[in-house]
Amino acid sequence: MGSLRDSSAIGVFVQPGAMQFARACGAILTISFFNESRKPYMSAFIDMRINHCTDETKWTHHSCSPHSLHSQPRRTFLPCFQPGRQPRVGDAVIINESDLPGKISRVLDGEGKALYEVEVDHGRELDRATLEVKEFRVAARSLTSQWKNRTIKIDDIVPMVQPKVLKQSLSPSKNSLFSSASARTARPKPLSKIGLVVTLSTNVDDPDAMRNGLQQSIKSNGGVLLDDWSCVLPITAKRTAKRWIITQNDFKYKPMEGMDKVFLLSDDANQKAKYLVALALGIPCLEMSWLNSLNEEEGLDAWQTYLLPAGLSEHLNARVSQIVDLDWGTCKEHLSEVLTNPVATKLLTGKSVLLLGTEYFPPSTGRRRSVKQGSSGPDNGNMDSVPRIILAMGAARVEVVADAKSALDTKLTSYDYVIVKDESSPVYTNAKADVTCVPMQWVKDCLISGRLLPLTQR
Repeated sequence: MGSLRDSSAIGVFVQPGAMQFARACGAILTISFFNESRKPYMSAFIDMRINHCTDETKWTHHSCSPHSLHSQPRRTFLPCFQPGRQPRVGDAVIINESDLPGKISRVLDGEGKALYEVEVDHGRELDRATLEVKEFRVAARSLTSQWKNRTIKIDDIVPMVQPKVLKQSLSPSKNSLFSSASARTARPKPLSKIGLVVTLSTNVDDPDAMRNGLQQSIKSNGGVLLDDWSCVLPITAKRTAKRWIITQNDFKYKPMEGMDKVFLLSDDANQKAKYLVALALGIPCLEMSWLNSLNEEEGLDAWQTYLLPAGLSEHLNARVSQIVDLDWGTCKEHLSEVLTNPVATKLLTGKSVLLLGTEYFPPSTGRRRSVKQGSSGPDNGNMDSVPRIILAMGAARVEVVADAKSALDTKLTSYDYVIVKDESSPVYTNAKADVTCVPMQWVKDCLISGRLLPLTQR
């Protein structure tokens, strides 16, 4: 159980002693119910005056907004919606039986029982299912994005007595349009509406051949091949002759038609720009053998077993795991709100960063350059690749210059971090005590380690 704070939503397990402890603290809770295999099948935001409850079993039924509901026919924990807080047209949901994401298109009246028509968009095909509320669930990220005006206040809660056990009945979905449509239409390609960025480590003997093979496999399976993160995360700030200043307002997600989730594929963890951007944003980086499993029964849904490590942390002397949402891709907000992904560590949130060196701001060749950056190109070869990493790590402002004389603050004291290529840089070796100058390798190691590491002693 996490730390409890007054008037705050926290996650707790329903276990002996938990309710008494929470009741004593007077907290507002997020309750998760588990089945025998310890898999969560219902969670609900419970804004409750805890001293109204005296029996732990009474926490299983309350008027609440669903956090995540998994159908378990042998159990009876179901949300009871207050008027105005029910699922609505346009809500993103996940069908329990098939694990397919969909969207509520209509609310129906099924003889006093609310039924919901859910559309599943396969790209070229559109299936519909008529479901009860117990037959779909709401992803946590969809809840925080779409249900903000349906959360419950303390004074709205009235504890309910222990309900009668619900009788099992034939699910309307058994004869739904979804089932019949699925039977008569061709199965969509496994990577339909999935975007994939490919990067390879230096261990690959023939990277061109491997990259071509991966690209062909992605396309043949219906996937969307992204050359670079700039396709969906362009940097739009203008570059002047002396410097390039970028803020979070210049770094926005750009929707791509026919794509609602994204992954990175690689043969192994590496420190190239594509991989580091994915780590910084909490986008899962998968071993490329995942493509070979797509025709298996649960290949697409079992991507978690193909997670690569974040990389080797030099400071920890260990291969560190990625920090990702294991429900990634179950709702469109994972991608559309990727820059505010709460799972990502965002180690540079709110920081002002100066990138200093000709590696980050190459001198002009005399030819006119485009003032807008973000064009795709070879991995790690764009001048916007390192600024994109720093922005993905949450920096509020990134200033890029070739030398200290071109910086807006030539004393360098106003920047939270001054980043140079390596420790051989004169700016690093001559930095004064009031200047936080770090090599880029320190930034990479922090990102891989998932924490800000001690500064290297100069």
